[in-house]
Amino acid sequence: MNRRKTYISAILFLLIAIVLTFLLAIIAVQIPIIKKIDPIGQLPILSPALAAFLMIMLNKKASIKDLNFRKINKHVVYIILAYILFKLIETFIQYLFGNISLNIGENKCFLYSGNQIEFNQYIFKASILTIFFAGFGEEIGWRGFLFNKLKHLPYLEMTLTLNIIWAFWHLPMFIIKNGMGHDNLLISFSLFIIISIEFGILLNYIRIKTNSVFGAVLLHPVANISGWIVIGLFQVNNEFWTQHPNIISILIILPFSIYYYRKGRELYETSMAK
Repeated sequence: MNRRKTYISAILFLLIAIVLTFLLAIIAVQIPIIKKIDPIGQLPILSPALAAFLMIMLNKKASIKDLNFRKINKHVVYIILAYILFKLIETFIQYLFGNISLNIGENKCFLYSGNQIEFNQYIFKASILTIFFAGFGEEIGWRGFLFNKLKHLPYLEMTLTLNIIWAFWHLPMFIIKNGMGHDNLLISFSLFIIISIEFGILLNYIRIKTNSVFGAVLLHPVANISGWIVIGLFQVNNEFWTQHPNIISILIILPFSIYYYRKGRELYETSMAK
């Protein structure tokens, strides 16, 4: 596939995923039982996986095997531990700067249904569900389908294209949620593009290293769950520096991203791009 067709296919995939996101959001609102099945409101996140299956069905040359459902190995554990290390460093620095403080009092969360729930119960339910939604729902689309569409491109071009498209899939959510906690939507989304590229490098690396989508399926939910745990255990004192995305997170994850970019590029150039 030439470069022009590659980009047309990638943009078409993004547009289908966005349309499906809105359709799933409408379904979640209109069908009451969905709130019981999906109490944390993540049904729209299934859209990348559904878009991938749809495009495979419409292309006679494509196959489910193209999504690379292969077994995982120890390298998945290593990169998950690396991400947890990043999150611990970030949390410590935020605490040191006074941007967050320990929340000793009772902490309750609200489910999508409107019911209030204890924080530890929320984390348990959200963790199970986010593996299905953010893990399989997103990564089957991004590191499964779209990665295969782009993998003949040079590594830098593939990395930027995939992760920028992934970031732009989130744009409607930023608009609906009015900047995801930041006052300025442009600044908020610009920061999100940067951190999507950085975190996407880790996801791409484990996809390349294991030649399987399952590593990304597991790593992606770890990022979501660890963020929820920090929110539950700490009180926010400075929203600008602690809301996702923020400059402190971008600076701290940068060394991890540089390291895994270099390792991923070596693997990609020798074994993936043909």
